[in-house]
Amino acid sequence: MLAFIRFLFAGLLLVIGHAFAATVQDEHGTFTLDKTPQRIVVLELSFADALAAVDVSPIGIADDNDAKRILPEVRAHLKPWQSVGTRAQPSLEAIAALKPDLIIADSSRHAGIYTALQQIAPVLLLKSRNETYAENLHSAAIIGEVVGKKREMQARLEQHKEKMAQWASQLPTGTRVAFGTSREQLFNLHTQE
Repeated sequence: MLAFIRFLFAGLLLVIGHAFAATVQDEHGTFTLDKTPQRIVVLELSFADALAAVDVSPIGIADDNDAKRILPEVRAHLKPWQSVGTRAQPSLEAIAALKPDLIIADSSRHAGIYTALQQIAPVLLLKSRNETYAENLHSAAIIGEVVGKKREMQARLEQHKEKMAQWASQLPTGTRVAFGTSREQLFNLHTQE
């Protein structure tokens, strides 16, 4: 009887361990992950933002070697992480040393190192650099699904949509708004064109 109970318990553990599976379409095609990732490395700041939105902390971030590149509001939701270099040239050695079980990379900026990254861990390839606003929201939804937080991410995206509608209601009818990002000596304006 004890052997039978052990057998059932072992079977239950096996089922629980494989209960999570996510299959999504990324920029490379169909991406499947069989278990919830625990050790995530992100190579773009927007991917760290998406994880923070659902209280998931990556173990490594390509933060351009400066933790302050992550907005304070985002850092408040993250545990300490290891810098893996710059977004333009992340360190493959630093990434490999962290033993990630998922790497989230940009489809244009990291295309040249995609194969090398795949030798380290599964790579979710999404748009970040030069993405549109809608693509940013879509990438966040995909990230939420892959990390097992689909429901939480959908709720967060709905909150965002409501906040944007609230701000839009405060503007005169017909007003157009453009998003921008700024750095020390650079300002980028994001438009649909």
